[in-house]
Amino acid sequence: MSEITMARSVWKSASSIGGHMGKKRVVHDGGVVQLATRIPVELHKRVKLHCIEEELMMQSFVEEAIAEYLKAHPAREGRNGNAEGAD
Repeated sequence: MSEITMARSVWKSASSIGGHMGKKRVVHDGGVVQLATRIPVELHKRVKLHCIEEELMMQSFVEEAIAEYLKAHPAREGRNGNAEGAD
């Protein structure tokens, strides 16, 4: 059985029993918003497989990945003193 086939099987069984299967989740201090974006199919498969293997919710993975990226790449200040694009 390939990794993707096995991951699909695990994911489907997790979905049928409530979807979380004991996965680690980030605790939110404030409100949350929905983020909708499109990514290449292969990247989605890799992220999904990684999350299954690490018992992470995809939401938590994305939150942590964005936070790490922003920490490593601080925003530059724009003309009005705000981070560029933050207006």
